[in-house]
Amino acid sequence: MSSCPRTGNFTQNDTIGNGTGCYESEWSDPLYMDVDARILLLVFVNGPICLITLIGNSLVILSVAITRKLQVATNFYVVSLSVADLIIGIISTTFHVFSTLHGHALVTGSYGNCLFYWILLFAIFCASVFNLLALSVDRYIAVMKPLHYPKIMTWK
Repeated sequence: MSSCPRTGNFTQNDTIGNGTGCYESEWSDPLYMDVDARILLLVFVNGPICLITLIGNSLVILSVAITRKLQVATNFYVVSLSVADLIIGIISTTFHVFSTLHGHALVTGSYGNCLFYWILLFAIFCASVFNLLALSVDRYIAVMKPLHYPKIMTWK
C-alpha cells in the first residue's frame, strides 16, 4: 500500500517520475498514458465482463418473457433486477470504454453532465439493491410461511 499524500502540491516530477506510485490523478498514471495497455485492458478485462452482463441479463429477461411457466411473481423480481443490472452494465461500461480509449472521462465536460451521470447510476444502483431486498423478503415469506404465501403475495 502506497503512502501517497493526496493533499500536497504536486509537480511533474512528483507525480510520475519519483517511483513512489503516487499520481496526481488516474489519468497521469503511466498505464493510462500507454495506448496499447489501455486497449489490452479494455479487450481482455472489460470486454468479457460487458458481454457476460449483456448476454446473461438479456437471457433472463427473454426466458421469462417467452416461457409462460416462468411468469410468476418471484420471477418478475428477478426480471426487474436483470433490467436494472443491464442498464447499469450498458451505461457504466459505455462511459468506461470511452474514458479508457480517450484518456479522459466523457462526463467531465460540464458539471451538469457529471452530476446527471452519477445521479443516474446511483438511482439505478438503488433500484438494483431494492430489487434484491424485495426478492429476499419474497423468499423469506415463502420459506417461513409457506401456507400463507399465496394469500400474502398476490398480484394486487
